[in-house]
Amino acid sequence: MPFCPKCKYEFVEGIAVCPDCGETMVNQAPEEDLTPVKWVLLTTLSSPVIAEMVRGALNNQNIPATISSNVLTTVMLAQSTGTAGAYAKIFVPEENLESAKIILSGMADAQ
Repeated sequence: MPFCPKCKYEFVEGIAVCPDCGETMVNQAPEEDLTPVKWVLLTTLSSPVIAEMVRGALNNQNIPATISSNVLTTVMLAQSTGTAGAYAKIFVPEENLESAKIILSGMADAQ
């Protein structure tokens, strides 16, 4: 089966070019880079909505980010801007921490 080396999708026989990205198909699935990522805490916020905005800004700069929330934040405040006891922690790969801090600082300065 042909594989797209960019998208990493498998296609049916006869497809020579990826319909999603235009890359030429290869006959074997590309090897995955399974380098472990060390996630570090960037910040803790009281609002899951603001945490999602920060994650979006980081992702727009090609910085992966993940959010860890407490049960109160996740269940009760999914669409709220914040309540006492709620929190959302944002983690980024260690190698992106300094760049992420600059982006976070810029967002705070913009308010």
